[in-house]
Amino acid sequence: MYSAHTHSAKLGARFMAFLIDSFLLWCIHIWCFTLLWFTMTEIVNPDVPGLLLCVAALLGYLIFFPPILSMAYFTILHAYKGQTLGKAFMGIQVATVDDTPLSMGRSFLRWVGTLLSALPMAAGFFWAFVDQRHQAWHDKVACTKVVDVRNILTKN
Repeated sequence: MYSAHTHSAKLGARFMAFLIDSFLLWCIHIWCFTLLWFTMTEIVNPDVPGLLLCVAALLGYLIFFPPILSMAYFTILHAYKGQTLGKAFMGIQVATVDDTPLSMGRSFLRWVGTLLSALPMAAGFFWAFVDQRHQAWHDKVACTKVVDVRNILTKN
């Protein structure tokens, strides 16, 4: 599918796609948090139990919503088209190393691997600088690669 004319995506393009995706997720997160905040302040009584309920709901939101949103965004978009909105904007795409379609399971595994890449001071992301195939740890875990699809479009 990609192997004949593909090149690894440049690390700058990967980083820029990550920044774009992070900004989009941050905007969604802030919008949902604001909506929850205004909803809670409208329906909750301003007494101590009501305020504790409001604080508990907001803390629960802050703990659980961002990782769930991130997991859904990256897993679904990578499995559907191999691209998030940031990757599409930068002209790059996630593909499997054997050029088979990216499944939902492999896409989820790649997301989990992203968490592993981030944990030791982002060492898993920096690994792409020294890896011959420019694969970060999450690419290694899921047997994926990030390719520049602009080359494919211009050569066909």
